Amino acid sequence: MKYGICQKAKNNGIYNGDSYLLLEKELEDLVVIADGLGSGELAFNASQKAMEVVRTYQSIPLQEIIFNCHNGLKGTRGAVMSLCRITKSQNRLSYIGIGNITLQIIETDKIVRPPSMWGMVGHVLTRFKTFDLSYKKGDWAAFYSDSIRPDFDFRPYITQFGDPQSVAEAVLSDLTPVKDDFTLIMINF
Repeated sequence: MKYGICQKAKNNGIYNGDSYLLLEKELEDLVVIADGLGSGELAFNASQKAMEVVRTYQSIPLQEIIFNCHNGLKGTRGAVMSLCRITKSQNRLSYIGIGNITLQIIETDKIVRPPSMWGMVGHVLTRFKTFDLSYKKGDWAAFYSDSIRPDFDFRPYITQFGDPQSVAEAVLSDLTPVKDDFTLIMINF
């Protein structure tokens, strides 16, 4: 499994209100993106707080991580966030999305986009659902914040560049200047 990651702050700012975490382990990886409400330093602080909470509770079920993040982000701007746990031995992943972070599983013949649920971690947490999905060797995933349209087509980039980091960099280059904080994690299973 290979990863490619790109980030850029809105208007070339100092603070990116998006934060990500990639925890790679032998049996499973945990991939997280949090987008602090708004932009700038306060958004950055909220998304970084979410990453601290996830690091602390990384081994528990995703739903419980979300609840801990919700409690940990009270008193901050809050954040939308999504978590993806990849179980390598089973070619499966579990996904929870709160707000406008998108996950696409890009297969040879189709694209799967599990929905993210409405809410703001740290402020309003309503019902949410864990989606369990499978992938095949050679499939791709794109995991990204709202600076990229939810229906963005990554397939031409995958075909042209073939490497997750090169794909992420090419997408960022084509979408620059970014109108919002930008985070993209490309995964090649």
